[in-house]
Amino acid sequence: MYEGPTDEEQNPLNKKLSEIEPIEEWRGTEIKNKEDLNGLIEAPLLTSCQELYDKNIRTTGSSANKKDLENGFAYININFDTLSENNKQIGKSIGEVFFADESNQLQIKIPVNAETTFGEIQNKAEEIAHQFVKQQYLVVTYTLEDVKNFSGIDPDDESFGPESFPEYYWSPKHKLFFISEEQFLKASEHVEE
Repeated sequence: MYEGPTDEEQNPLNKKLSEIEPIEEWRGTEIKNKEDLNGLIEAPLLTSCQELYDKNIRTTGSSANKKDLENGFAYININFDTLSENNKQIGKSIGEVFFADESNQLQIKIPVNAETTFGEIQNKAEEIAHQFVKQQYLVVTYTLEDVKNFSGIDPDDESFGPESFPEYYWSPKHKLFFISEEQFLKASEHVEE
């Protein structure tokens, strides 16, 4: 008589890396809100990438899936150029810096093999994220003219105002667009390192 899955089978932390399918969309995706990470980051790395996001550290890619068995490592990539000096030192001590996508990237590798579990990767990734400190958020902003240019509109065309671009967050005080209200709030927060 079958009694259903055992406790070990039910616990997702016991799932082997070889059972985790890749999420291909991640690289180069603009993160507007923390919630965006849910559909982009493979489950074993999600909590660590969320922690890095909360610390205003920009992850540019990550991988923890069955394809990583070929390389022997899962990884988290961080935009090294946007790190504070303190976080750059931390990053250099635990990862490798390389140039890609028009900036310096920090890659932190997590060794894996056929027996590595979701929980083991998650624990190691969280240990990595805990080492970094919260830093001031480096904000990306756009003027009204910038957004008109992106949209193929003549910058001098006054019939298009800030309300014409609801996909961005407009700050009347700064007369600038932010990619989201959450990014505006992160940029407004003062952080002591």
